[in-house]
Amino acid sequence: MSFDRAKSLEQNIALIKQARVKKQIKTKNIEHKEILKLLDLAIDRCLECESYEVLEHLVKIRDGRVK
Repeated sequence: MSFDRAKSLEQNIALIKQARVKKQIKTKNIEHKEILKLLDLAIDRCLECESYEVLEHLVKIRDGRVK
């Protein structure tokens, strides 16, 4: 998933929702699922506030692209 500022907010929300579905299917650890839920809540809040820099970082964390 790649977040793009040029896309509409609705398109970016759709990308995030698709990534959530894929991630939830792969997740078997309950604790990991809880962490993903919290990250999803934070992502939703960033979308509401249009905090794109924070949003991009949270998405990278959720997708495992940040060490």
